[in-house]
Amino acid sequence: MAELQEEHVPLKSRVWVSIADASTATLQGMVGSGALTYFFTRWRGLDPSMAAIVWLLFGVWNAVNDPLFGWISDRTQNKLGRRRPYIRYGAPLIALAFISCWIEWPGTAGNQTLMFFQLLIALFAFDTLYTAIATSIYVMPYEMALSNKARGSILLWKVIFTIFPTAIPLVVIPIIQPGPGESAATFQIVMTAFGVMMGALVFISTYFYEEKHF
Repeated sequence: MAELQEEHVPLKSRVWVSIADASTATLQGMVGSGALTYFFTRWRGLDPSMAAIVWLLFGVWNAVNDPLFGWISDRTQNKLGRRRPYIRYGAPLIALAFISCWIEWPGTAGNQTLMFFQLLIALFAFDTLYTAIATSIYVMPYEMALSNKARGSILLWKVIFTIFPTAIPLVVIPIIQPGPGESAATFQIVMTAFGVMMGALVFISTYFYEEKHF
């Protein structure tokens, strides 16, 4: 019992798992804040009713994939553990999926059907990867430590870092969001940079913490 009370998780591990958590949440915040719908409907010209259908289908999938990926992750056997493989190898993929949300796929400009499918595919791909990574990060404190005290020290840092995914979309999106008829180049460059940067942080983070009790 004394050993559990004295259990210690290195500061770098607590900070980096919190960075990973904040990075994925930041990307999710940018997609889910309404910016993606605005970009497709107000700037690219997708019919709002078609965008609404995409989000309706997404809601159904979202209700399924959360428990599904939790179940898959619980049964994963890998030398990195049950959670880290999804975080490490999902990081570059979620960066690409995020970036794909903000670029015009070839042939989609002005085509309602193709824009509909781009939004549908990009949103589903992003959310699937987000779920796989975020659910793994969510349970990492319980994989990194056994005692409530040690786990609490990790969760404290995660709470501190929530300021970033809360503030960044609220501050950045209104500044860079293009109006109808305006160039979206700056917006797309910034969003691409965020995708690359957040993906890199998530990937790098996996080298600073490990699963000890799986």
